[in-house]
Amino acid sequence: MPATDPRQELAQALRQLRVQAGSPGIRGIAERSRTDVSRQTIADALRGTHTPRWHYVEAIVTALGGDPEQIRPLWETARQPRPRGISHPRIRQQTPEPPPAEGVFEYQQLRVSVDDVAATYTAQQDDGWSPLHVFSASGGNTVWLVMQRFVEN
Repeated sequence: MPATDPRQELAQALRQLRVQAGSPGIRGIAERSRTDVSRQTIADALRGTHTPRWHYVEAIVTALGGDPEQIRPLWETARQPRPRGISHPRIRQQTPEPPPAEGVFEYQQLRVSVDDVAATYTAQQDDGWSPLHVFSASGGNTVWLVMQRFVEN
């Protein structure tokens, strides 16, 4: 994830507190927190893969000897919704023009290799298709492109 990702900024601050606290293990942090925060939640927060609820972050920060109120602004930013949709760096976002009043939309789903996303996207766009969604299964090397185009009657 990029360094500007708010979850990563929060995670970095938590990792710094962990180092300042003598680099305790996840289990040690959980025990020091004196709450029901799970070791998985602590690990996810330190990695920046998930932003836990505030009471868990507060417990982690306190267990690491930090000031929760200094971390809270980072947590609030990390909890903000992130934009969704096409995020491939070689695909530029476009707003499709509104279709004429008479016609129908056609839809297609394309399963393509991650390496071929940009080329497939461009080829489909040249044929009049617009992107609706790009998604992938975790751990896979393929993505699904969901495309639409307007066909006049």
